[in-house]
Amino acid sequence: MPPSSASSVWSVPVKLTFAYALSEALGRPIARIPFGGLGSAKDLRGESRLHLEAEPGYIVRALCETGVKNPIILLDEIDRVTDEARADIMGVLVELLDPTQNNRFLDHFIDYPVDLSEVMFYCHRQQHRQPRHGRYGPS
Repeated sequence: MPPSSASSVWSVPVKLTFAYALSEALGRPIARIPFGGLGSAKDLRGESRLHLEAEPGYIVRALCETGVKNPIILLDEIDRVTDEARADIMGVLVELLDPTQNNRFLDHFIDYPVDLSEVMFYCHRQQHRQPRHGRYGPS
C-alpha cells in the first residue's frame, strides 16, 4: 500500500509514474503532450502565422510551459493518433527523437529552428495487447 502523501501519484499508470519519478530524480520539469486523437502534424509543429487561428505547436508550448531548455517531455498515448494523420505525425516524431535532426526542429509558428538536443523524450503507449498463444503459451 503506498503512503497516503503520495496517493495521487499512485492513481497514475505505472509507466507515467515512472516519468514523473524520473523528472523528480533528475530535477527536470516535465510537460505532457497527449497524443490521443491528435489529428495533424500541425498540432506538434505549429501553424504558420499567416492563418488567423495559428499558434505554436505542442513541442514549443511544452518548452514555454516548463521554462527550461532541457525538460522531460512525455509523449503520452502515442498509439492513439488518428489513422489519417499517423504518417505525418510519425514523421515529426522521427525528427524529434533523432539526435542528428532534433537540434534544428522547425516550429512553423515561430519560423525559427529550435534546439531540442537537451530535451529528454519519454514515450508512453496505452494499447494493451492480448498475449499470443504459441511458443510460450498454452497449446
